Amino acid sequence: MAEDLIGSGGLRRFGVATWVSAGLLAALVFGFFLVRIGVSSEAIQRDNCIFGADVASYFERLSSGHWGAFRFRKHALAVVSITTVGWPLTQMGVPAATAAITALAAFVAMGALAFFLFLRLLGLECIAAFFIVLATISSFGSLTIFSVVETYGFTFSAMAAAMLALILIAPHSKKHPVLCAISAGIAGAIPGTANLPALSCVLLYPGLAKPSGPYKPKQRFVLVFALPLAIATALSLLPMIYTDLAAAFAWQREYLDQLASVANFVSPAVLRDYLLSFWVFAFVSPFDMVQHRYGWQAAIALGSSALRVAGYLMTALALCFGILSALSDSRFRSLTLAVLIAVGCLFVFYLYFNPAEAMLYSSQWILLLFAAAAPGYAGRRYSGPLFAASFVSLALINYSPLMDPRSSDPLVYCGP
Repeated sequence: MAEDLIGSGGLRRFGVATWVSAGLLAALVFGFFLVRIGVSSEAIQRDNCIFGADVASYFERLSSGHWGAFRFRKHALAVVSITTVGWPLTQMGVPAATAAITALAAFVAMGALAFFLFLRLLGLECIAAFFIVLATISSFGSLTIFSVVETYGFTFSAMAAAMLALILIAPHSKKHPVLCAISAGIAGAIPGTANLPALSCVLLYPGLAKPSGPYKPKQRFVLVFALPLAIATALSLLPMIYTDLAAAFAWQREYLDQLASVANFVSPAVLRDYLLSFWVFAFVSPFDMVQHRYGWQAAIALGSSALRVAGYLMTALALCFGILSALSDSRFRSLTLAVLIAVGCLFVFYLYFNPAEAMLYSSQWILLLFAAAAPGYAGRRYSGPLFAASFVSLALINYSPLMDPRSSDPLVYCGP
């Protein structure tokens, strides 16, 4: 399948229109988030108001030039990335706060660029790929968390880059299966060092790779699944091994004790709120402001707004149709199944770990859900207008809540 879509030329197959569109998209995303993060960072003065995120403390430390604010043991890629971009800017006289905001916006833009190229390699037209990317980052979870000083823009960028790398590596698996399996594992580790569950991106590789040769089923399983996953997992764990091995991972064990529980899988209240956050609120905001957490009451509020209901149904139905169409097409079936398995892994992990703050992590599965649906629209001329309408509806619903003064007011609603 991947051979048919990518060919031997890879990115070289694209003409001027693709690269102009990609550049325009990246510039628009960068400019938008540069302004929006700047506004929100001044307004948010306390942690936990926005999905439970540590926005205020992160910004305070970054503004003082403490580039390790995101904590290497937890978000190694974010620390390295913001230091690589932010520190040189400060040496040129740019204030540390501005440098940090610039880095955050730049990495979201790079993620948008990588996802756009991934979609083009799947065979989508420029206009469709352009608006699918905009719809993805206009979902409530993504648009909100990318607009504040947090690490999840780096995770989005890393996931998109890994997906792009995997779809470029996979066609060569026919002649170089072992080398490609190792390369896929390295690519999968990139998002894993940003946020450990994001290494689930490596699961796309089995849906793309087509090693040839007299391989037995067990050998093929190792080449397309076990070896890349093992490498990605090992490399993703290196930062915490480096920082916490001597302490027997005491910090990680305490963190899990606080936020993780197998009881979540059988708690009706947890399941109810988590399912709503995962499948509904991640896409559309139920309120005119951002909250720390969302429960069943938020579903009632969402249902009372015709615009929110329409925007959600349009996007959800578009994704469902795309996924079903991709599954019915032999060219895309294995890839789509692989992406859905990755979504399933995230679903299970975040149900176990901190489901109350699921919105904080929602940009990860939103990206994968749009990626799962996208192949179903390859070659369909109406896909551009459809996702343009989805983007507009999501933007209308989700742009204003973060800008509402109540979102950052501890006296109105913030978490503990």
